[in-house]
Amino acid sequence: MAASRALPYLQKIITPVVSGVVVLLIGLTLIQVGMVDFCGGFSTKGTPDFGSLENVGLGALVMTIIIFLNRSNRPLLRMGSVVIGLMVGYIVAAFMGKIDFSQLAGITLFSLPVPFKFGFFQFDFSMMFTVGIIYLLIVMEAIGDLTATSMLSGQPVEGEIYVKRISGGILADGFNSAVAAVFSAFPLATFSQNNGVIQMTGVASRHVGKYIAGIMILLSIFPVLGGIISIIPKPVLGGATLILFAMVASAGIRIITSRPLGRQEMLILAISLGSGLGAHFVPEVFSNMPKIVQDIGHSSIAVGGMSAILATLVLSFGGVGEEEGEAGEKEKSVEVRESVESGE
Repeated sequence: MAASRALPYLQKIITPVVSGVVVLLIGLTLIQVGMVDFCGGFSTKGTPDFGSLENVGLGALVMTIIIFLNRSNRPLLRMGSVVIGLMVGYIVAAFMGKIDFSQLAGITLFSLPVPFKFGFFQFDFSMMFTVGIIYLLIVMEAIGDLTATSMLSGQPVEGEIYVKRISGGILADGFNSAVAAVFSAFPLATFSQNNGVIQMTGVASRHVGKYIAGIMILLSIFPVLGGIISIIPKPVLGGATLILFAMVASAGIRIITSRPLGRQEMLILAISLGSGLGAHFVPEVFSNMPKIVQDIGHSSIAVGGMSAILATLVLSFGGVGEEEGEAGEKEKSVEVRESVESGE
């Protein structure tokens, strides 16, 4: 919540390139998760079931249904493409025996959340620093998620309105985490796949969020309903999330290219993508670093985002300004054109 108050002072740092890189990294890193689920999930890795014809077939079925319905001229089918695809995949998986309904046996039908179920809060100062770092990483990811939401909703991704929306979103994220702690739940964070849903369905109304919030409350009161959803087979889930995560990456590219890229922007893009993807593919790079660096290095999104911010700060001071750089490029292009015309 404190971070949300500082964002209005960072308008010159959180540019479309910075926020777009974060969104792009979120999408690219999550595609791996979607593909693993598509093949059967992390629990089946190293077993014959991973990548089996049944798993890949289920994922392909869900993906095909979503793509086909998304191209429909009927708005209702287009808006419900993801839900319909998941429902069909769920039913087919049940007939194939891929769902273990025995997991629902110990779940109660009705339950009310109890505040401070494990006692009133206590401060563990040894954990506060670590948790604080984690929350900073969550803020970095939330900035990317909220930027993608703004862009996909037809809203600006820079300027005063954009910063106000980002600040409000992060403030709400912090407040939600505080409320979750009261009810003995884990801290909450924004979910990138929701941006994929917006792009797939074309629905970005805040009123829909209110209805979804009501559904989530019902799921918390009736745990058996949440249990039915939680046993969705991984291939079914992967068939949907693979598309949604790729949509998030596409949104990042759109944000980055929302305005012309000069030499400075291209350099920032190269530094942030190189460091972010490098940390993702070779996580051992931070294995000999201090604990705090290792904690940050576990998130390729944080590494890429922080690299983008640092590169923006460094290149903004002491380097060629954006306008001067563009002017220089224009002068060079004019000189080249004149040389060609004169036959030199």
